[in-house]
Amino acid sequence: MSRKLSSLGLDMPDDFPVDAYDGVSAKIQPAREVTAQEAKMALMALAYRFLACSDHDSAFSKLVAEHGVAPPIQQRYEQERELFNFFVNGLSAIECLSYSLHAVAGIIDSTSFPLDTFKKKKAVSLELTVKRFEKRFPGDGLTQALHSLLDDKENERWEGIRNILTHRVTFGRAFSKNLSFPELDTACFHPVELKPKGEDKTELEVIVIDETTTRQRREWLSASITKVLVEAETFVTRNEELFRGSDAPLSLRLKPINIPFEADGAVSRLADKKIAIEQESDDTISANE
Repeated sequence: MSRKLSSLGLDMPDDFPVDAYDGVSAKIQPAREVTAQEAKMALMALAYRFLACSDHDSAFSKLVAEHGVAPPIQQRYEQERELFNFFVNGLSAIECLSYSLHAVAGIIDSTSFPLDTFKKKKAVSLELTVKRFEKRFPGDGLTQALHSLLDDKENERWEGIRNILTHRVTFGRAFSKNLSFPELDTACFHPVELKPKGEDKTELEVIVIDETTTRQRREWLSASITKVLVEAETFVTRNEELFRGSDAPLSLRLKPINIPFEADGAVSRLADKKIAIEQESDDTISANE
């Protein structure tokens, strides 16, 4: 049974934390800083990625149920397509979650969580977000939830599998037949070689192929995102006064900017200009108001 996100009007699967998501979205909505726009767009991306991951999970399970684990090449391609998109969108959901919370924290303290250049935005990762939260908000429930996600072995496995599928190969399949009990025949992808963080040796991950292959991992994804978003809602509620747009401290307010575009034939591109974003002085802001 799906539930609608009030902030987006989007129908989400019932294992997505709709209430916590809408709570975070509503609290930061009044904020008008440049960083706030990053946070809002990243939250939107999180919802899109999780919904896509959910769709690919359902599609993969259905294809395995209909065609088995050793189908003809056309159906095998369709299974592999859904598996690839499942892992890519699922890990992207975690990355968008991490980026959105880095941006949320940047509304409060843009010095500790800078996003004012392309390079700084590109550098944001779950690991960097955790590092900065631990320094700026040590002991906070959100900091602990993010750290727990970073240290989770399943997150590490997911990243390794996504990277292999994206940058290297598609997985081969191995089959085991039970002559006495054919219903016990099994199939798995060829062992996936993964390298745990901080370890010199690699480990082999065996992924069994059946109707629950993606479903089990989706359960982990849902639980992990839920844990972080629940803590994020508490975090933004505690700091709600800092997200109130014009009511926010003057030191946190930025001037709006206009980004010029230039037409180049049929392609529009950003003008090759440096855009300086400067904070207005207290006197200037008061005069404008």
